[in-house]
Amino acid sequence: MLLIASVLATAALGIGLRAHATDRPWRSLIFLILTAVQLGVALGLRSRLFTKQNPYLPLAVAGSLLLALAGIYLPVLQEILGTDSLSAVDALMGACCAAIGWAPHVSPAAANTDRCH
Repeated sequence: MLLIASVLATAALGIGLRAHATDRPWRSLIFLILTAVQLGVALGLRSRLFTKQNPYLPLAVAGSLLLALAGIYLPVLQEILGTDSLSAVDALMGACCAAIGWAPHVSPAAANTDRCH
């Protein structure tokens, strides 16, 4: 688990450094990437997403991602959080980083480990 966390943090920081070097809103991008990665981990730890035990998990994850996006695009939240608006491409890239958190948990190698049901 520590290895996965290190890879996730390194990926987020690497993308953030690249964004900083190209004069893009790197803090907002790192904020979105870290949020998306954590949400990806939350989904990846479940062996099945849609179960009777936790039917609202996918909705909670979607709601959390929408709140993170609100923190990036709503002026009131931008001022509180110190974020800037992202371009559509940067926002899509950040949101797609959820797959970085999800993939290690659903790979064939992870199939033999004990996951939440």
